[in-house]
Amino acid sequence: MLNSFIIIFLYILINDNLKNIIKDNRIYNLLFNSRGSKNRVKILMSLTTPKTRQDIAKELGIDWKEVDKNLRILIKSNLMKIIYENSKTKRYGLTSYGESIVNIIKNIRNLKEKGSYKEKH
Repeated sequence: MLNSFIIIFLYILINDNLKNIIKDNRIYNLLFNSRGSKNRVKILMSLTTPKTRQDIAKELGIDWKEVDKNLRILIKSNLMKIIYENSKTKRYGLTSYGESIVNIIKNIRNLKEKGSYKEKH
């Protein structure tokens, strides 16, 4: 766990623009420190294109009710939004804030992978 914090700290030092995003402790807790956080991160990372809740549930192997609950949480947190809606279906996508968070997660994962590669060799 300490390594993750060090990686995040170094990434913030490298990228000053991210300071304001990471400062929101609620988002950190929502995505990394609370029940269901793993599924919320999976959902965010899967939204490279707009998808229905059924698409998300099928792709990730998560019950649609769990997906639905997490979609409401992510929308309320301004990480996702409804892109398209008609009487039968809704398509969900990332907000610009959500895209920023996804990019941070991807970059941290890349740093973590590079760090673990160096440690092994």
